[in-house]
Amino acid sequence: MNKQRRKQLEKSVLHLNDALEIVRDVLEQEQEAFNNMPDGIRDGERGEEMQGYVDTLEEHVNTIEEAISAIEEIVG
Repeated sequence: MNKQRRKQLEKSVLHLNDALEIVRDVLEQEQEAFNNMPDGIRDGERGEEMQGYVDTLEEHVNTIEEAISAIEEIVG
């Protein structure tokens, strides 16, 4: 891989790290909001919906982390 393409990949890792930080922040906020819900709401439809958001955000955090690792392996 030439220097220019390697540099582009390094830049993509910076952007992915920024995105990861944002998604983690939203995940933490959503998890906190879920945890602070009254039990009756948390156990209902709204709670299930919020838990689904938390689960999905956790999956996206993992996906972004995997992408960062894979690119860093390529860049070396």
